[in-house]
Amino acid sequence: MRIYCSCGAKGRIASREPLSAAFTKLYCQCLDPECGHTFVMKSPL
Repeated sequence: MRIYCSCGAKGRIASREPLSAAFTKLYCQCLDPECGHTFVMKSPL
């Protein structure tokens, strides 16, 4: 799965938390050092 920040740069999944058998909460970080945005996404498995 590819993760992108709202600035358009690639992001990485720093950690994840299972919410149920169908969904996971993904804690992400932007890889652009000038941006440094952190964000949370919900993703189906």
